[in-house]
Amino acid sequence: MADEYNPFEQNGQQEPAQQPNPQQETFQEQNTYQTQQQPYQGQQQNQWQQPYQGQQQNQWQQPYQGQQPYQGQPYGQAPYGQPAYVNGQVPGKGKATAAMVLGIIGVIFAFVSPIIGLICSIIAVVMSGKARREGYIGSAAKAGKILGIIGIVISLVMFVLGIVVGVAIISSPEVQQELQNLMNG
Repeated sequence: MADEYNPFEQNGQQEPAQQPNPQQETFQEQNTYQTQQQPYQGQQQNQWQQPYQGQQQNQWQQPYQGQQPYQGQPYGQAPYGQPAYVNGQVPGKGKATAAMVLGIIGVIFAFVSPIIGLICSIIAVVMSGKARREGYIGSAAKAGKILGIIGIVISLVMFVLGIVVGVAIISSPEVQQELQNLMNG
């Protein structure tokens, strides 16, 4: 069955139609193509058709030329939360680490010896503040400050509790009797 509307069918066989070979263009076709690309000799090109010839860049395309950094950042702090390095070291990192260690020691000594715990905790809070002022933005300074505050509170509570317990013990009648016996003794 031959389909009379199918151009590929001829006598029951299907054959593709002849496709032109792009390499066999005639000189006439090549010449026409080239003349279409070039503008007319007497006609000036439109500004949109002109190629880029070193035109001045606008202010958003100009490269960085030593302008002042953003004034909202503290001096010595790198942008976008990155630590600023001075001579290969992060400023304030040592103080932040010391604050964290003193905060831990302050919390531990708050239960054993509240006065030592209080001193270490206060130093931890001060060192944490110095580290933050120098530009350190890590978590060690924040941990030192939090542990220092916790150590101060626990030390004060234990110190007050020690005074209350001491006064209660000394004012008990049994302890008063023993003290009288020791003095008369």
